Amino acid sequence: MTAAPDHDSAASPGTVSSEGSTEDGRGEAALAQVWARRAAGSSIVDPARLRAAGAAVALYGEGRWPLDALGPTCSTALVFVQSGRLKAESMGWRDVEPEWLEPVKRLAWLMLNKPTPEQVRSLPGSNFTVRPGAGTIMYTVGKLLTFLRWLREQPGGAELTQIRHIDQHHLREWVKHVHRRNLSDPSTQTRPLTYLWAWGAAGELPASDVRVRPFWIGQESAVLRAARSSGEGREPLAQATMDPLIWWAVEFVECFAEDCLAALHWYHDNRTRIDRHTPAVHDLHAAAAWLRALPEHPRLDTPTPRRDMTYLSAISPGLPVQAIWRGLDILRRDPATLPPLAELGAPKPIPVTATATINGTRWLDLDWRHTASPGPSRAAPLWRALQGACAIVVGYLGAGPRPLELRSLRPGCLSVRNLEGGAVRYYVDGRILKNQRDQDDQPSREGIEHRWPVLPQAARAIEVLERFPHQDTPGGLFVDPDGRLLNGPAMNRAIGAFLELANTLAARHGLPAIADDPGGVTAGRLRRTIGPFIRNRPDGAFGLAVVYGHVSSVIGARYGGMKQTGSSRFLPRETAEHIATTLNTLNVSLDAGGGLSGPAAAEALQAASVFRGALLTSRDWKKVLANPDIQTYDNPDTGIGCRFDPTSRPPCQNATALDARTEPDLSNCHPGCCNRYYTDHHARHHEHTATRLEAWAELSPEPEAIRLRRTAAAHRATAGLHWATRIGATGIPLPHPDTIEGDIP
Repeated sequence: MTAAPDHDSAASPGTVSSEGSTEDGRGEAALAQVWARRAAGSSIVDPARLRAAGAAVALYGEGRWPLDALGPTCSTALVFVQSGRLKAESMGWRDVEPEWLEPVKRLAWLMLNKPTPEQVRSLPGSNFTVRPGAGTIMYTVGKLLTFLRWLREQPGGAELTQIRHIDQHHLREWVKHVHRRNLSDPSTQTRPLTYLWAWGAAGELPASDVRVRPFWIGQESAVLRAARSSGEGREPLAQATMDPLIWWAVEFVECFAEDCLAALHWYHDNRTRIDRHTPAVHDLHAAAAWLRALPEHPRLDTPTPRRDMTYLSAISPGLPVQAIWRGLDILRRDPATLPPLAELGAPKPIPVTATATINGTRWLDLDWRHTASPGPSRAAPLWRALQGACAIVVGYLGAGPRPLELRSLRPGCLSVRNLEGGAVRYYVDGRILKNQRDQDDQPSREGIEHRWPVLPQAARAIEVLERFPHQDTPGGLFVDPDGRLLNGPAMNRAIGAFLELANTLAARHGLPAIADDPGGVTAGRLRRTIGPFIRNRPDGAFGLAVVYGHVSSVIGARYGGMKQTGSSRFLPRETAEHIATTLNTLNVSLDAGGGLSGPAAAEALQAASVFRGALLTSRDWKKVLANPDIQTYDNPDTGIGCRFDPTSRPPCQNATALDARTEPDLSNCHPGCCNRYYTDHHARHHEHTATRLEAWAELSPEPEAIRLRRTAAAHRATAGLHWATRIGATGIPLPHPDTIEGDIP
């Protein structure tokens, strides 16, 4: 299969001139000769890219192009069009329509052998790599064929026989079609066309393959809006989900882990004898006698009444499952001696008793169904639930590693440092993989070493993971029973198993359940939830952003500067989402008949009228931060809102020219600030605070009681002034609530 290399394969791409020839002097005729030479017998890969010298590679004209000779970055076979087949070995170019075969093969060859054109790599926000991997090439060509076939089905599409016939009208119709599919990442459907345009603009394709510049170039985020963002960029989890989620996860790790590990180790120790391939070397008549003595035989959880032979073997006095089968055959010779079958769903207790309790009651009655593996290399429900709990604790309380960084943690990654005075610090050694590239400009599989400080609960979770009874094979903390690393979907399924068991326990013991979340609880959303938490903490808690990796350590070394500049420099998306949430909450309150008061009430009302909706793309939140007329913040801890206007020189700013604050200091609100506004919710907050302080005053010594009553009176005065001066959504004053029947919205 090896052929002489195409000597121009490593040449730098040129650019197309107005006459259709390239700047390096190679005209259309010369370009046609180059492609003809490649099609006549060149190999599909530049020999310089081969990881194994002299490895056999396919020829350009062959029906299938495997890329295993390229090494780890292109280790999968390159497959381009499928017609219902599932195996790569049976797929190739033979299913491609004749008119599209050569143009698509030319694009694939260029992606294999030449650097991605500068035309797309230099675009703002571009993430095109210099050398795309085999998966990217396969996906790109497959989606290009999807577009071409869709185009053929459109009115007038049958007349299109060359790539150059595709115009902006066709591209706009394709984008509309993509939007109707409501995809999470619609850019994947247009990226192949961007690649095709870039290679044509670079002068590497014949005129028949050169197509018009797509109208979305440079503005993909505005044109191609995702139905939902993926991975770490998803919406943070709601508090109704996070509060019980963290509580149950920590309970599993700190209280229930010992019982779970004992049950899992018991099952692991019995795996050999419950294997149907283990020979029956025991006394079969002794096995029959043990089976005969049982009051009833456990039943499989299937509609067909059958005995659970593996469970019988596991609880037997050392009998392998083959001995159980043969002992049962002996009993069947005299049916009168055969014990009856248990009811469907009857308990199957194991010889491990739970010791942990909830409110004095055993937390769980350990059952065979909790510990038994549902199939080869598949984890038991208890295995997955405990892994899911550990993933949540480490993912949220262990410095917020990204999902891949979490899954790549290895045994021994935890280190403990004992400080003077008895203090203990815990650290985790892992690797940062995001934005790390190798020498071929591919995503790095190794990343860079990094050390995170973690909380004691996360350290305990890592210790629990290190005690899982998996095979003695090199792997990570998150593995299946055979020691293989979990992938992303498997990790999320483990979290789902934990949620299911936690809610079962909540219903059994009358405790708060974990609220359902429309987007699901995943490892990526745990880190995404940390950002808003940090954003809403005042001042020095910005150090959390450094610890959790939301900002770089270089910035973190000077994180005290946040006091002057605010968090929008370091956590811009979280800041924009805080503004959007505040304005949306104002709109809901105003629509329900609520009101605003305070010096900046009119400005807050105007800001609420400007913005309604959600932030879907980075362009959206950048617009929010760039608009000075909607900078609106809420401080629920003190019951006050801020329509921030830095030109008014608010008291929270320093009186120096060095103050470059771009948002208010919510921990330093002044009662005389002209940017203040109050909502009905704020007024109720002040009333409730006053009531609480007055109750404390009744129980306090007189000097303290006087101070508490004065503070309570100030809170009541703030609430009273709001009810007396508030304005509605139209800017018209609203009546005092004492004159309105019913509750104020």
